[in-house]
This record gives sequence, C-alpha cells and structure tokens, in this order.
Amino acid sequence: MTCSSGNFYSANRDATCKVTAHGRQACTSSGTFTVPTGVRAINIHCTGGGQGGSGGGRHNSSDVYGGEGGNGGGTSYKNNISVSPGNVISIIVGAGGTAGTSSNIGGNGSDSYATFNGAKLVIATGGKNK
Repeated sequence: MTCSSGNFYSANRDATCKVTAHGRQACTSSGTFTVPTGVRAINIHCTGGGQGGSGGGRHNSSDVYGGEGGNGGGTSYKNNISVSPGNVISIIVGAGGTAGTSSNIGGNGSDSYATFNGAKLVIATGGKNK
C-alpha cells in the first residue's frame, strides 16, 4: 500500500492509506487481457501444457505394467512489467499433450506465453519426451 507517511507496516496504524489497484486473474484458455484503469505494472506467471501419458498398460505371463505419466510443462514468470491502462496483452494457454496409444508415449504439451505489440513477454515450454 502507498501511505501518507511512507510504506504501511502493521505497527503504523495511524497512517492514511490509499489502496492501489491490484488483483489477480487466472487464464485457463487463450484470449486477451486488457490492462484496467489505475494499473501501471503487472506480473505474469505461465505454465506450459503437460505431456500426455503413455497409453494403457502391457503385460506378459508374469508382469503387468501400467501406463506412465507424461512430463510436466515448464513454468516461467516476469514481474513488474510496465503497462498502461487499456493495453491489450495476448495470452496463449498451452494445451496438454494427447494420451499415447498402447505402450506408446504421449504427445508433447504446447507452450504458454504472453505477448504485447508482437513481443513475447514471458514463455513457458510444454512438457516434452526427452
């Protein structure tokens, strides 16, 4: 908080404070984010789509194997990105990979990222088979 007498601390109860615009928005699908009035900086956190797991298990006369989980997507963030109210940021939410068939590995996950004026602000890679 920004206060008349400096930063707001729990012991400084007599300060007159002005609450700055703040909030949090989770994007679970691709789209756009318009910077609201009063916002001058944002933080962006991205997580890439996970790799699909392997398909159904396989077995022989003495062993049974279940399917395997896919690799998780990467994560990335950038804090204090300068913005102006009304700026429109494109958000791409990476999809998870498709499940594998039989004992095949699953498909790769897609990257997640945010762009402004054609420049990628932050990117998180999707889960991939190594």
